[in-house]
Amino acid sequence: MWEVEYLNAELLDLKLWGEGCSLYQIRSFGDDEICLIQTDDSWQVVYTERGAVQQLLFEFTDEAEACKFMYREIKRIKHPHLVGLFPTDAEAEQFCQVLTQLQIQFSHDAKGRVRVYDRDIFTVERHFGCQLPLRKWLSVPERIHVTLARLRKFDPYNRYAQITTNPPIGSETKLSALEAQHGIKLPDVYNTVAKLRGFNGCRSIVNTTKRGKLGKNLG
Repeated sequence: MWEVEYLNAELLDLKLWGEGCSLYQIRSFGDDEICLIQTDDSWQVVYTERGAVQQLLFEFTDEAEACKFMYREIKRIKHPHLVGLFPTDAEAEQFCQVLTQLQIQFSHDAKGRVRVYDRDIFTVERHFGCQLPLRKWLSVPERIHVTLARLRKFDPYNRYAQITTNPPIGSETKLSALEAQHGIKLPDVYNTVAKLRGFNGCRSIVNTTKRGKLGKNLG
């Protein structure tokens, strides 16, 4: 995360958010959170519960000093992010297995709630999208279709559809291996893309050969 010599309340908010912190408020009261509050003549770092101050941690006349203190206090604690809220324990377990593969620390309770901590929230968002918490575990082909739907929504001209055919999808061999690994049958559209890729690759080789021969003849 970027470093700044002088922190004000707005920069502090951005810095904490960028480091995956969640249990804080800037210029407002929270619930079970550390808050930075501006009064008429000072800056207070307080601990609040249900919108009421429970403890004054420190008081400063200088905004930068208050922000530095606030930052140190916030970084002392782990910040949970709810990323899964599943109806069954089996679905939660499948999600946790993927988090383990991604080397992400998490907690999982009996109510199907799965939490990750601090900056790991950004890794989860990159892999599963920003519509968190997940409430249903999707199979591999279902996740592919969700990805396609998102791309079509933000890319109506389908300019970047090839993104969805990158690893593990890229050839008939890879498709077959993916289906065997997960015991699934992918939609025919993916086989069609793989065959077209193979055809285009062969056509490219043929065109290159023709250009080479033509160049020799011209020479």
